[in-house]
Amino acid sequence: MKISAKRTKLYYSFVLSHIVILLIPVLVMSAINYYHTKTLREEIDSSNYFNLRQAKDMMDLQLEELNNIAARISMDPKLKKFFLTQDAYSIAEGITELRKHKTNSVIVEELYLYFKGEDKLYSSHGVSSFRTVAGRNYGLNPEEAAQLKAQMDGDFAPLTMTIGKVEGMDGNQWVAVLYPIPPQNDSAYGNVLFLIKSSVLTRQLENILGSSEGYVYITDDKDQVLASQNSSGFRILESDQLRQAEPGRHMYEIEYEGNSYSIIRAVSERMGWAYTLVLPTKQYLVRVSEFQFLMVVALIVIVLTGLAIALYLGLRNYRPIRELSEYAKIFAGKGSWGKGQSNEIGHIKETIDAVVQNNRQLEQQMHEQRNMLQEQVVYSLLTGRYHDAQQTNEPILEQMLAGDHYCVFYLTVSETDRAKKGQAIELLAEVDLTDGLKGYGIALTHDHAIGIIVCAQSRSAATTNTQKTAAACILQLLHHSLLLEASISIGQWCQDTAQINRSFVEAAVASEYRIIAGTGSVIFYENTVKIQSKKYGYPLKELDIYIQSLKQGNEKIALETLRSIFLYMQQNTVSITMLRSLCFDIINSFYKAALEAEVETDVSGLLEFRDIRQLETELLLRTQEVCEAIRVRMDTWEDRLVQTALQYMKEQYHSPDMSLEQAAVHVHLSASYFGRLFKEHSGDTFTEVLGKLRLDAIKRELVQTNKSINAIIEDAGYLNASSFIRKFKQLEGITPGEYRKRNAFKPETLHSD
Repeated sequence: MKISAKRTKLYYSFVLSHIVILLIPVLVMSAINYYHTKTLREEIDSSNYFNLRQAKDMMDLQLEELNNIAARISMDPKLKKFFLTQDAYSIAEGITELRKHKTNSVIVEELYLYFKGEDKLYSSHGVSSFRTVAGRNYGLNPEEAAQLKAQMDGDFAPLTMTIGKVEGMDGNQWVAVLYPIPPQNDSAYGNVLFLIKSSVLTRQLENILGSSEGYVYITDDKDQVLASQNSSGFRILESDQLRQAEPGRHMYEIEYEGNSYSIIRAVSERMGWAYTLVLPTKQYLVRVSEFQFLMVVALIVIVLTGLAIALYLGLRNYRPIRELSEYAKIFAGKGSWGKGQSNEIGHIKETIDAVVQNNRQLEQQMHEQRNMLQEQVVYSLLTGRYHDAQQTNEPILEQMLAGDHYCVFYLTVSETDRAKKGQAIELLAEVDLTDGLKGYGIALTHDHAIGIIVCAQSRSAATTNTQKTAAACILQLLHHSLLLEASISIGQWCQDTAQINRSFVEAAVASEYRIIAGTGSVIFYENTVKIQSKKYGYPLKELDIYIQSLKQGNEKIALETLRSIFLYMQQNTVSITMLRSLCFDIINSFYKAALEAEVETDVSGLLEFRDIRQLETELLLRTQEVCEAIRVRMDTWEDRLVQTALQYMKEQYHSPDMSLEQAAVHVHLSASYFGRLFKEHSGDTFTEVLGKLRLDAIKRELVQTNKSINAIIEDAGYLNASSFIRKFKQLEGITPGEYRKRNAFKPETLHSD
C-alpha cells in the first residue's frame, strides 16, 4: 500500500496508539514480574530466616535446660559445699548426683561444679584440681587457665567462652558455658561449667543450608565463633559489614574480597548468641534470576509480536480512512482541501462539519420559511387577502388547514401582560386542541391580540360546545404555562377558507364585549347579535362588522358589509325618521372608526346627501380611501419595526447569541411574526441580513487591521472559524487570507464589495 509522506502522520499515529495499548499488558506483566520477584525473594528470605530461627529456638531451649540444671544443682543438698567436704562417701554421692544432672542435657559433654576460692572441680567422673582439668584434660596453657580461673572466681552473669583450638574450627573445639549458683543471684558462691563440643552445635545447623553452598556461624556476644557448618568461609566473619548487619528476616548484601554475599542474622536474647547465614548472592538469587529471565523472554516475545500486530492493524485501520478521505476530497474541492489540517481525520471532520453546518442552516432556513409561510397564509386568510376560492385551494393550504370547517378565535390580553404576548404566540403558533380541533395562531398588529384559525375535521366537531371547550383549553394552557390571563371571542363556523376573514371580523366585533364579560371570558359572536337585534331592531350586526373591518383596513369586508346595510334599508320598510337616523349612525360610525385609526377625513359632504344612493356611493369611495390609508399606515409601522430591528442587528451582530428570537424580543414581537415582517420589508431573511453584516465587518477587519483571521471571525460572532472560512470561499471565491493579501492597503475595496 502506498502511503504519502503527509498521510503517514495519521498512519504512524494509529501505530503509536496500538503500541500504547500494547504497553498496558507489558506494564501489567512488568508489574507482575516485579511483584513475583519481590514475593519470591521474600519467600526465600522468610525460608532462610525460618530455618535460622528454628535452630536458634532449639538452641535456646537447650541453654534454658542448662540454666535449669544449674538451678537444680544449687538446690541439691548433696551438692552443697559443706556436704561435699565431709568425707569420701559424701564426695561419691555428690559425683553420682552430678552424673544424674548431666544426663538431663543431650548437648553437654561434661559439667563441673566449682566453689569460689577453691582449687577443686567436681565432675561426673570425680574430683580433680583445676590445674589438672585445664592443662591436662583440655590443653589450656597457664595464661588461658588463669583467665578461666579468674572468670570462675569473679561475679558474672551467664557467659560463654571457647576452649581449645579455634583456627579453622577443626580439632577438639569446646564451648564452655558458665552459670552462677544459685542462678540470678548477686551473692553466688560458685558456678557450674558446662562443656559442649562444637561439633554438637554444628549438628544443630545441618538443616539450614540444605543443598545450598554457604556458611552458617554461631558467635557469642563478643563475636567469637562457637560453631560453623562450613569453615571454609571463616574469614568472612572478619568483615565489618557482616558485624554491622542488623538481625531480622531480610537479607543484607555485602561485598567481601570482590564477591557478593547475602546474609541474614538471628540473635538470641538469652545468651546473646548470633546465628548468621551467609550465601553467595548469585546462588541465593538463582531462582529469582531464572524467573526474571523467563519473564524478560516473555516480555520480548510479547513486544515483538505486539509491534508486528500494531503495524498490521495500523495499516488495516488507515486504509478505509484514506479511502473515505479521498471520497470526501471530491466534495470539498481541491482548492480548500487540506488547508489548516494535518491529517485525513481533520480533513474528514472538516468536511462533515461543513455538511452538518449546511444542513443546520438549511433546516433553520426551512423552519423559518415554514413558520413565515404559515404565518403569511394565516395572516392572508384572516385579513381577506385571498380574494377567490381558486387562491385558497393552493397545496400549502391543504397541508396546513386540514379540515372541513373553520372559525376564528380572537384572543386579547391585558395591558399589564403585553410582555408575555410573544411567549403566548410561540405556544399558540400551532396547537392541538380538544375534540380533534387544531389551531394556527399569529400576532395581530393592533389591539395586542392574537388571531387563531381553528380547524375542525367534520361537521359534528364544528359546534358551539367544541368551540367553548377549545377556548377553555387555550385559557388553561396560557395560565399554567405563562400565568397569563386573557379573553377569547369566537366567530362563526364557515366551510370555505375564503370566508375565514368574515369569521375573523365577527370575532373582532365580539371582542368589544370583553368590557362587559371581563378577563378570562369566552364570547360568542352569535350571542352579541341576538342582544343587538332584540334591543334595536335594525342591522347593528352588519354595522359592527363594517366598523371593525374599517379599523383593520379590510376593504373587501368593509365594502361588502356597507352594501348589505344599504340593501337592507332599501328592501325593508322603515320610517323616514328611522332611515335618516340609520344614515347618520353610519356616517358617525365611519367618522369614529377613521379617527380611531388616526386617518383624517372630511365628513361634511356626507351630511348633505340627497338620497341614500348618493350616500352609499360617497361612503364606498371614502371607505376605500380610509382602508388604503390604514394599510399604508400599518405598512409604515411595520417598516419602523424592521428598521429598529436592523439598527439593533448592526449594534449586536458580533454577539454569538444574536438570533431571530433575540431580535424579536427586542421589538416585542414573536419570532415567527417578526421573521415574516422582516422578510416582507427587507427582501431578505433575517439570517441572510445577519450574515451580510458579519461578512462586511470581517472583510473590513481583514483589510484595516493586523488581527489574526480566527480572532476576526470570532469577534464577528462566529464560533466555528473553519466553517466560516469555507463559506467565505464559496461567497468570495478566495479564502480570508487571500482576500487580505489582495486588498492590503486598499480601503476602497470595502465600498466596491
